[in-house]
Amino acid sequence: MRHKDAELLEAMYDYVVQYKKMNSISPSYGDIGNHFGINRSTACRYMKVLEQEGKLELLGHRSVRITEETKTDSVVQVPVLGNIACGAPIFADGRIDSYMALSQSIVKGKECFIVTAQGDSMINAGINDGDLVLVEAASTADEGSIVVALIDDEATLKRFYIDKDNQKILLVPENDNYETRIVDHCIIQGIARKVIKDLG
Repeated sequence: MRHKDAELLEAMYDYVVQYKKMNSISPSYGDIGNHFGINRSTACRYMKVLEQEGKLELLGHRSVRITEETKTDSVVQVPVLGNIACGAPIFADGRIDSYMALSQSIVKGKECFIVTAQGDSMINAGINDGDLVLVEAASTADEGSIVVALIDDEATLKRFYIDKDNQKILLVPENDNYETRIVDHCIIQGIARKVIKDLG
């Protein structure tokens, strides 16, 4: 292999390692291509060379295991469900779209799932339209937690509070353009733990 290619491979490996540390997910071929000024197919080819050299393992769905990680960490497959509203609630059918490989150190042995945020009502909490949100499955939550709440078969992502005086549940957005939703009851399906940026 030409010296220039070897340098690019080394730089690409370092970029993937650092990107994973910062974002908890591997960069897409588009991310790699944009960073190094190459097209997606070339980025894909170089990543496959890194896999052949034993430096990483391509797991699919934007998941890469760095060989060094296997010494101290394991990877778990987390189900990716459909969109969830950050605005008006949307229907939640619980359908699994796919799976994403995440480090056990991120999941921490908990039962988790991933939803795709839809809308902008939680932007002040750092959750933007299209972001992936890692959710720990739970049926209860502390006040102030960001929860996946099911209301009459519709799911929404909001901060959870209880109005004890009026026996109401408050589902509070993180965007001043939206109003707090006040309901008599809801079913908590999970607590948002981490934002993973979109797959783009």
